[in-house]
Amino acid sequence: YSEGSGKIGDEDTEKKSIFSNPDKGAKVYQFSDIQNIIQEIDGNTDGPILVDVREPGEYNLGHIPKSINIPLKTAPGALDLDEEEFEEVFGFKKPDHSRKLIFYCQAGVRSTTAEELAATFGYQNRGNYVGSYQDWVDRKGKIEGGSA
Repeated sequence: YSEGSGKIGDEDTEKKSIFSNPDKGAKVYQFSDIQNIIQEIDGNTDGPILVDVREPGEYNLGHIPKSINIPLKTAPGALDLDEEEFEEVFGFKKPDHSRKLIFYCQAGVRSTTAEELAATFGYQNRGNYVGSYQDWVDRKGKIEGGSA
């Protein structure tokens, strides 16, 4: 019997994998990558942007240097706002679609969601620091803000 061969299941699996990654996806970043990127951000208006997607209260307690705060929970559609409205809400310019956005949160869950959401808003050059802030603190990375 060909039904029991698994052929149909294999085809279904293949289709799922095609649809689960509609674009090239995001690069996954590690601690050392983020350290290098912080150096690259200094004075570089075309370089990558580190995006902390935690809530403002979390961000204010401490964040990775040179990062900006675009909270996922309270502003999930932020990157879909027009430039004027974005700047009015956040107090800084909306990242250009050509810039690389590297997302992080506390432990990697929200950053993954934010990265995927950014893709739907036309941001194709995306990254995800999946270790996120917890990994940064555990590895004694420099912190801005807060008392840590």
